[in-house]
Amino acid sequence: KTAELIQSQCEELKQRIHQDPEIAYPFPHNLFSLSLETVSHIVKAAVGDRSSPTETMELQGNHEDSLLHFLKMLNIGKAMDRLEILAKEVGVSILTGQTLSIEAIDGDIISTFQRFKKDYLKQKKQITDSEIKLEKINDLLRDAPSDFCFPASPATYDELKKKIELIRENGFEDLSDQASDIREKYLSKMRLGNFRSFQEAPEVLLGGIKNQLIQLAGQIVTLENAITNYRQEQVREFNHGILDTINSLLRCTGEIVVQPISLPELEQSGALINGLELIQEKNEELRIEGERLLQTTDVSIDRWGAIVQAVEQGGDPELTAQEEQALLGKNYLIRSYRLGG
Repeated sequence: KTAELIQSQCEELKQRIHQDPEIAYPFPHNLFSLSLETVSHIVKAAVGDRSSPTETMELQGNHEDSLLHFLKMLNIGKAMDRLEILAKEVGVSILTGQTLSIEAIDGDIISTFQRFKKDYLKQKKQITDSEIKLEKINDLLRDAPSDFCFPASPATYDELKKKIELIRENGFEDLSDQASDIREKYLSKMRLGNFRSFQEAPEVLLGGIKNQLIQLAGQIVTLENAITNYRQEQVREFNHGILDTINSLLRCTGEIVVQPISLPELEQSGALINGLELIQEKNEELRIEGERLLQTTDVSIDRWGAIVQAVEQGGDPELTAQEEQALLGKNYLIRSYRLGG
């Protein structure tokens, strides 16, 4: 009865694997379903009709540590141990006759299947995520500002898009052939009931695709970093440039200072060209405000900025007599004294 349960469970698991809606072609279903068939063949070789020997039967019969060998030697204890290992492999309890769901089975075949499925879907998702990121980058770089420096090493948008298409269309196409090669490599061991070496299959089969996606992700990140660095420099130049210049005047007059621009604010503007236009608009607004505050001093905004920078650095702004009189009169500057000698 246990042998029948094992064979029945193998058929049930094979159906579950082939009918899983998340993993249609080119997922290598046969790598796992044929391995489950091997479990059935081992059991059948031991308790079924032996009039037509199979390769599994011959291996089992000639190996001293196999289920069939122990049965032939009437070593029931060892035979039951071997049968229990096979039963556990597919989630069958010899004691109760109960079967586990595919999610609860921890045998080498099914646990490798679950791990492979998870990794396979992860690589599929990474392809989609890379495509989304690349399209976003393309949108951000639409009519890119002339002062944006493209990284020297990454491929162009068209090259990266083509690479994604090739990975999507061809990256998984050879999985079935590769899976057959792996199964052939381990078949002799599996026919003896040893499925442990089978666990390396996911890394062997998906290693090439992973490497391609890692390289692709690195190229995309390089472009993303270039965009972020460009925006950070825009923020730094604006906040520590004309904004500081105008806010120093507003503080002198007791008016409300203008808040600095933030990176998220710049990111929300969309494409880099839109961010540049936002910066230019704010620059123009601040220049108008600066001209209002400096209109009676005959000091330009750029000149005021140089004066502020010199004073903040503890240097001499080298004021003309006219500048000194106008700026002291507006309380934009305060004269300080020190002892001579």
